[in-house]
Formats: sequence, structure tokens, C-alpha cells
Amino acid sequence: MFTPNNDGENDGFFVTGTSLELHSTTTFYRWGQVVFQTNYNSPWDGRLSSGQKAPDGTYYFLIDFTKNESGIISREIR
Repeated sequence: MFTPNNDGENDGFFVTGTSLELHSTTTFYRWGQVVFQTNYNSPWDGRLSSGQKAPDGTYYFLIDFTKNESGIISREIR
């Protein structure tokens, strides 16, 4: 969960981790419309492409990354 209310805590959604290379993150409304997409680790600030604040609700994320665990490299989309 994140709360993009500019209080300095949890204001952006982003993917982070060890042993992975992020390729892209796509954010969707619950009905499938894309509201944000990035090809690098730039946080989503809760705004739509129009610049307006996205309404409170349920959003889904598609994360495309390559992981490297114990020398085994695999690309995954989750």
C-alpha cells in the first residue's frame, strides 16, 4: 500500500530488491486501463497521465524483471 499525500512516507510505488534487474512496471485500474508505465525504477506518484490524482481504489501491477539467484538467470513477468 502507498499513500501519495506528500507527507514524506510511502508517497510513491516502486519495485526494489536484490539480485534483480527491472525492465518495466505497468500500473492498471482494476478494469484493465493502463494508468502508469515506466521502463526504469521511477516511482508512481498516484497521478494519472492527465496529471490528476488517481482515485482511491484497487490497482494492479505488471512487473517485468530478470532475476539472478545463485548464478541462475531467468526473466519473469508477474
